[in-house]
Amino acid sequence: MNLYHDLATGRAVTGILHLVNQTPVDWYTKKQPSVEMATYGSELMVARMATEQIIGIQLTLHYLGVQIKIATYLFGDNNVIVDNSIFPKSKLHKHHQMVSYHHIREAIAKRFTLFIFQVHPTQPIF
Repeated sequence: MNLYHDLATGRAVTGILHLVNQTPVDWYTKKQPSVEMATYGSELMVARMATEQIIGIQLTLHYLGVQIKIATYLFGDNNVIVDNSIFPKSKLHKHHQMVSYHHIREAIAKRFTLFIFQVHPTQPIF
């Protein structure tokens, strides 16, 4: 995500890449629909969009007969978002942030995704 990419409107740019067996199968890049004044709200919105897309890809693979035995990894570069999504302790005051937060928490609780903090894409996962 690139915060304040468009200086006229203040909107950030979202970038999501989906890999299946280390092969890119889908990507998404677009200006965010709303203007956030802090990185927290923008990153939370991106994590929700990625979670929705992950669930859609998992459903498509299920319909094609592919058995998914492990949860999907969702990598985030903002440690605060990852920690607040993994450990439910944050208090949110904005309604759209609450909806995004609970959508991510539900996917983690149902074991659809594992949200992991990763600073750089070349950093080893484990």
